[in-house]
Amino acid sequence: MMTILLYQVLVFIIAIIAIIYISLMYKNKNISFYGFILSIIICFLIISIGLYPQQTTIIAHFFGLKRGLDLIFAFSIAFLMFILFLLKLKLDKQNQELTKLIRKIAIYNEEYLDNEDS
Repeated sequence: MMTILLYQVLVFIIAIIAIIYISLMYKNKNISFYGFILSIIICFLIISIGLYPQQTTIIAHFFGLKRGLDLIFAFSIAFLMFILFLLKLKLDKQNQELTKLIRKIAIYNEEYLDNEDS
C-alpha cells in the first residue's frame, strides 16, 4: 500500500490549480497553443514526480546520477537556462523593432519640421 504524504497532496493540488489557471490563460488567448501544451506536460510531470518520487532515482541512475533530487535539479537548471535563452531572443527582437520604430518616428518628425519651416 502506498502512503500519501502531505507534500504529495500539496504538490497535486498546486499542479491542478496551475493546470486550471493555464487553461484559462489559453482560453483567453494569453498564451500560445505550444505554450499551453508545454505547460500542461510540465504540470503532469510535476504531479508524477510528486506522487512517485522513488521513480526519479531510477531515472537518475540511467543518467549517471546517484539521487533523483540531483536529476530534478539538473533538469531544472537546464530548463531555466533554456527559458533565459528564449527570453533573451525575444528581448533582442523587441529591441530591434523598437529601434526601427524610433528611426521611423525621427524621420517623420524631421520631414514634418522641414515642411513646417517652408
